[in-house]
Amino acid sequence: MPPFGFYKGPGPNALGAIVSGNTNDQFTLAGDTSGWRHYALVYDGLGSVFLYVDGALQHTSKCSPLIARHKLRLGAIRHPFRTGATDGMTGYLDEVRVWNYARSSQEIGDYMKYELLGKEPGLLVYYNCNQGVADQDNKDGTSLLNLADFTNNGVLNGFREPGSKANFASDSAPVKPARSAKLPGMALSFDGVDDFLISNKNLPISGAAKRTIEFWAKLDSVHNMRYFLSYGKVDAQGNLSGILHNNGTLHFHGHYADLDTGYRIDLRWHHYAFTYDGATLRAFVDGAPTPNPSKVIQLKTTASPLCVGANTTLAYGTAMNFFGEMAELRVWDHDRSASQIAQLMYSRGLSDKSLILYYPFQQGKAYEDNSAIKAVTDKSANNNDAPLSRFALNGAMSNFVPFGSPRGK
Repeated sequence: MPPFGFYKGPGPNALGAIVSGNTNDQFTLAGDTSGWRHYALVYDGLGSVFLYVDGALQHTSKCSPLIARHKLRLGAIRHPFRTGATDGMTGYLDEVRVWNYARSSQEIGDYMKYELLGKEPGLLVYYNCNQGVADQDNKDGTSLLNLADFTNNGVLNGFREPGSKANFASDSAPVKPARSAKLPGMALSFDGVDDFLISNKNLPISGAAKRTIEFWAKLDSVHNMRYFLSYGKVDAQGNLSGILHNNGTLHFHGHYADLDTGYRIDLRWHHYAFTYDGATLRAFVDGAPTPNPSKVIQLKTTASPLCVGANTTLAYGTAMNFFGEMAELRVWDHDRSASQIAQLMYSRGLSDKSLILYYPFQQGKAYEDNSAIKAVTDKSANNNDAPLSRFALNGAMSNFVPFGSPRGK
């Protein structure tokens, strides 16, 4: 199983790339490598490996198919040509990222000078190395947190040994705060008991019309059948269209025109999107297709107002209220592509004629008395506001809250 990695040296401006069991490319890099530089190694899945330095392509290698499934090592490599040997580095590492696809030079250049949110599509591993106190005693720390999923954390080896100079350091990479940090803003908290929203007017989408529904949401706990939103009617003339989670799995419910996406929802913030082109329903989470990504179905959605946080048709004898937080709810009059969804999912303050409903939830003051606010404002041209029904509008629940904290982490 061939390894995949790269290293500095030998020589002051030399780099080496190990891209298969019998390929060890060494080359000289133009310019000084003594300061902070950004390195990216990309495999295209077709036998080519590309090394970018500060966003510019510096070297290309050919290799056999990469089938290895080994642990990621930082600061050392198990050398394929010297059994048992480990070459350790002296220096600093920061902003380590692993993606599940071959990123383009433009993507590398666009993101390399900025921190990430940790929820970017295709991001598998993100060590921002911001733990601990710089240059102080951090010997109680044992792990490097993976901010992409908090499960594949790195184990710090050799950092606690007597006399070791390895530590979190103040000499960090020159990166700026995430450009999409503006997204957090505000969100609306639902108590899972009886609060909900219903738009004043019908959504101008019915039958098998094209549409896209997208929003950010975070569950506070996993329940059996809880609706993020719904509209339409359950009757012989039409279909309900609803997005819900059932015991932690994301579903689209169309009253016998359903899609079980196969995506298991956790208790973190995610971006959810469903598109319909008149024949095929598609589902995306964080800009990427779900495990069961699509289904050919015939929607016959009855024209009705949009209900957010419940299913007020009481199709199963209960409203099945949503328990969690929601932000940036948008309904479009067309089926948006995966790239269109990913492009705008971190943005706020949209203004687009094809938006037929847009609830940013950017009202009130977090956790404070917002009882004077009677409705959520629709920022689309349709002015389809939604009265706040049974919301406490005071305190940390059933109120306007910060996106991401403290309950939204």
